[in-house]
Amino acid sequence: MVSALATYRSLERTDQTQAAAKFKSSAQITRDIENFKNQLATIKTPEDLFKNRRVMQFILNAYGLDTEINFMGRIKAAVNSNITDPNSVVNRLQDRRYRELAGDLLIQSTGVANLKLPNVTQRVIDRYTAAEYEKSISAQAPAVREARYFAANIGKVNSIYEILADKVLRTVVTRSEEHTSELQSPCNLVCRLLL
Repeated sequence: MVSALATYRSLERTDQTQAAAKFKSSAQITRDIENFKNQLATIKTPEDLFKNRRVMQFILNAYGLDTEINFMGRIKAAVNSNITDPNSVVNRLQDRRYRELAGDLLIQSTGVANLKLPNVTQRVIDRYTAAEYEKSISAQAPAVREARYFAANIGKVNSIYEILADKVLRTVVTRSEEHTSELQSPCNLVCRLLL
């Protein structure tokens, strides 16, 4: 197995646009995208969307929420929230990925109409492809995916709670701070990072 550092350095030297485009044209990704488009065409209501596990899995993968597929109640509450209301469910969740999802889908105000707009559908497809590309990198060296995710997302963080809410960011921070063994709870992490 190639070391994570060697893989990371190799990826940094590679033209990522060309590598991602090659990945996107792979048979599996092409099938996933075609299936998503075909299934999306049959969806008429938000309830149809939530009931279609394959489409929801595709969308959740695109937003890095693939592990949340079994928590459909939370997903529904988040995407049905009014994103302009600071007290809505989506704005009370610390995980910004839910806000990104709700902001792109706009289920609360448009039903599934916004998702079916070509530019929004393409945004979801592009995010899905990028997420799957990162997963393929992870197969070579799992730490590389975390490092790339961290580099891409740490600049978007506005509070310590967003780090705590994001498993990958929290993991990278705790590893880099070498506090993993002494951290027993998120509260300890907050205390250590704020001191």
